[in-house]
Amino acid sequence: MRSVPENSSLAFFEALQHPAGENVYRWPPMTVLDTREMTVIQDIAALDGSMPWRRLALDHGYRSMIALPLPISADEYGVLAICSEHPKAFTDDSVGALTDLARDLAHGVTGLRDRRERASVKARFDGSLEAAVGVIATAGELRDPCTAGHHRRVAELAVALGTELGLEADIVGGIGIAASIHDIGKLAIPAEVLSKPGRLSAVELALVKEHPEAGHDIVAGIDFPWPVAEMILQHHERLDGSGYPLGRRGEQIPVSARLRLFDEQRFEFTL
Repeated sequence: MRSVPENSSLAFFEALQHPAGENVYRWPPMTVLDTREMTVIQDIAALDGSMPWRRLALDHGYRSMIALPLPISADEYGVLAICSEHPKAFTDDSVGALTDLARDLAHGVTGLRDRRERASVKARFDGSLEAAVGVIATAGELRDPCTAGHHRRVAELAVALGTELGLEADIVGGIGIAASIHDIGKLAIPAEVLSKPGRLSAVELALVKEHPEAGHDIVAGIDFPWPVAEMILQHHERLDGSGYPLGRRGEQIPVSARLRLFDEQRFEFTL
């Protein structure tokens, strides 16, 4: 039996990149691309000697070949080509098994492409979402310059705390988004109240306490992949029920809203 050169498959396909004649591409994989049908050659040596690829195959130790279509999509096809150093290597059973393999491989390629496309779309969405959240946060800080940087610091602390507590990365991401804009409802509070240098009156304090509900209403129409509006609504609730605006306590507060930072020094969390 003749010996097969080391890395024969690689050398064979590299050699096909440099055709010895215009018939070199009339080999089975190219035929399959045209016909979309499987081709089996049980003895390459018995083929017409005028086909350059035949001589290349024999020189690299191949005596039989099967080429199967890989339907990637309605407009795209690939080919699975398998060579053997033995003539008549492809029995009916092996052809059936390889046909199933080709079908599974085509599904796998399609699935991989779909995942890559979804990942690309998600990356673009995440970038747009991050930009939109940045605009919202900036708008809030422009309205209340006395708290400039507050949203960013709260978000950093919330993300760090959620990570330390072992929350899933996706949940931590949602908490970070909500923390970045948790005071956006202050856009609905009169500027003179926000910037008042002295103690607030009871009426003014009541207005300020409306900002969680206002913030909820502002972002409720945005299709976030997390319950951001609900987290904003409840960011001043307290586990003992002393918070606002709903006065909820303990497990009445959703897990996603139980990590709450009221300012840079004070937080509560419980599962």
